[in-house]
Amino acid sequence: MTIESMARIMGPLVAVTGLVALYYGINRIKSLIFPKFRWEIPIFETQTTIDFPQAGHYEFFVSRKPKFRLFQRAIQTCDANFSVKNMKSGEVVPYTRYTFSLWTRSDMRGNRSFPMGSVEISTPGSYQIEILGDVYYKDENYISVMSYEGGGLKIFIAVWTILLGAFLSIGGIVF
Repeated sequence: MTIESMARIMGPLVAVTGLVALYYGINRIKSLIFPKFRWEIPIFETQTTIDFPQAGHYEFFVSRKPKFRLFQRAIQTCDANFSVKNMKSGEVVPYTRYTFSLWTRSDMRGNRSFPMGSVEISTPGSYQIEILGDVYYKDENYISVMSYEGGGLKIFIAVWTILLGAFLSIGGIVF
């Protein structure tokens, strides 16, 4: 078998492998930007009910409109705690409050979300969410509850998977 015939066989295989890597990386980034579950609560509502569709880890964020970008880090802390109670059994789910986080999320509308805490939901169903403590944010802001999709390492791996997939796809098509 000559090198030219080997390149004719390997080129399409490398291109297809690159396309599969691109598909995986793009879907992973998509799941990080658009979580499976997202619920928005206006900041002035102190009590609401959320139907969690599945058991899992959920995070609470305070979300800001794009116009508040100047001093976001300085005012990200909040004295609010949350009470999460299962409506069916009456069981209170422990809420873990974050003291400080170095990362934020942003959505396609330009809103920035700062993590406040998390809960571990063991059974799907309706839960009563109550905001405890002082919330001193503007009325345009809101509380977001999102399913946990991963952190910095998963983003790093997804970005490098996209770069490797693009390199392999282009290399396989050119050769």
